[in-house]
Amino acid sequence: MGTVSLAVQLFIVFLLTSYLLNKYSTIRKQNPIVTISTFIGWYFSLIIVFVLPLDVAITFFHKCENDRQRVLNTTSTPAPIVPECELPGGYVPDDVLFDLWRVVYWSAQILTWLILPLLQSYVTAGNFTIFGKIRAAVINNTVYYAIYSLCFLAILIYAMFKGVSINIENLKVILVSASNTWGLFLLVVLLGHGLVELPRSLWHHGNRHYRLRKTYFDIEKLASEKSEAEENVKEIYKKVRVLFNSMKNDQNGQRRKVRTILSKFSDDVIDQLFPSRQVIDNASMEEIGDYCSEAKLINLHKKTIYAVQTLNNATAQWKVLVDRALFLENLAFSESNGYNLDLARNICVPVGVRRFWYTRLQTPFCRVLGVVTVFMTFFVLFSECTFFVVSYTVSPAAFVTEYASNRFHYKYTQVLSST
Repeated sequence: MGTVSLAVQLFIVFLLTSYLLNKYSTIRKQNPIVTISTFIGWYFSLIIVFVLPLDVAITFFHKCENDRQRVLNTTSTPAPIVPECELPGGYVPDDVLFDLWRVVYWSAQILTWLILPLLQSYVTAGNFTIFGKIRAAVINNTVYYAIYSLCFLAILIYAMFKGVSINIENLKVILVSASNTWGLFLLVVLLGHGLVELPRSLWHHGNRHYRLRKTYFDIEKLASEKSEAEENVKEIYKKVRVLFNSMKNDQNGQRRKVRTILSKFSDDVIDQLFPSRQVIDNASMEEIGDYCSEAKLINLHKKTIYAVQTLNNATAQWKVLVDRALFLENLAFSESNGYNLDLARNICVPVGVRRFWYTRLQTPFCRVLGVVTVFMTFFVLFSECTFFVVSYTVSPAAFVTEYASNRFHYKYTQVLSST
């Protein structure tokens, strides 16, 4: 039964990952390798959130079993009354969780240090061949791997000074420790930002007038960035187009490479930035310089990819900010004039429920949630600072979890571990 419950949890994580990937990406237009690697990374990350509470509950169950067995072995009475340890819900054998965590851990290691960094550099490389893109991706990640190598050498030197024998097993431990050191550093930085930013954003989210003013400010700031991105794309497209028109024959495959660069500009971008093609036709060859060499074409291709990505990001952010500003203006107008909030129909949530949420419940709920997250911030900080005290329980998180495991059902332990 526990294995079935675990399989159901994994299937729920699969559905959730698929939904998030479909929401925040364009699966039909992106490379399948990117989709698969991103799905695996998100899937294994969410597995930790769903399965770790079960692992904690099973660990406390084994602790209870060991304590009970020790009491039975040391008690001199013929039939000592020792309460039975209640089996946690969703219990699975240890080897199942061990194999699952091993797959999750090593898959995360490979994705973090090899596949994802190389893919990120691969898609932005300006080379025209697969081998050239891979070589450029490795070169671009030199600094990334250099930091990891420094962590590895530092731990290796420390282990040698401590007299640790350098064999295959210890080298594997050192490699894992080096990767964990870099990961913990990133975790501390991101956690420190999140512990401050999340309560602040929730508190401000309850102030609609502040959100509207902040949205106006963000739109004004993004307008200049979007205009600069558009001008950059225009300039690069003019150069590429004139270069393509100047090549009458495909000498040394240069025209084919320029056509590859041109394919990075979608028809929507061209129609938006160039309603009249006369501007492109009048561009002179002096504006583009000499781009006939392989290195300059690679550089031009890389600039094109970066410029188009920057424009797409700015356009997407612009649409989100404009929609948010229009919605907040509509909400403020309906409150000041006593009109009903005009909302689009939604299949899942009725219009009346959404209107009541936005006009009555959202502000107090966000304020209360902001106060709760402030408390959680101090709770997490104090727990992290006292986590390594093992002589007696000082960490609030450890105290609450242990209290729940000793006095309540294991389902409460899983709930507390999830929070």
